[in-house]
Amino acid sequence: MNKIDFHKNKLSEMVESGNAPENVEQLNIFLKYVEDNPTISYYYPERMKEILGTEKEDSLKVLEYFSKGKHEERLASTKFIYHGFAEDNEEDVEVDRNIYYEFVEQGLEPVRADSGQEFVDFDEDRLSFESFVRV
Repeated sequence: MNKIDFHKNKLSEMVESGNAPENVEQLNIFLKYVEDNPTISYYYPERMKEILGTEKEDSLKVLEYFSKGKHEERLASTKFIYHGFAEDNEEDVEVDRNIYYEFVEQGLEPVRADSGQEFVDFDEDRLSFESFVRV
């Protein structure tokens, strides 16, 4: 059984038992999209919004759902990033998952995962996530 079928069956069983996540419809829409577009492996907020019609944080919940579980069952691998400016030759910087959520939930300004330093002239629009899907 492939990962998509595994997750479809798992969600179906959860719905039947009354234990489905509240975003089960979005989870199924995403699975259908991945199944119909097997050559697409890179997912980011704008693509997720096109697929699900949801905002950034709701899209992230879908990707995070598929990033959990045993390694062989995981459909996605998500990381959090602070985008650098290409014109200034700045590279994207990885941000720890917990620090990302501290910003989203509490407004605490994130720090660099590699050094623990604050970002100069922090801009929340540059804080994002990306995910790679493996079918």
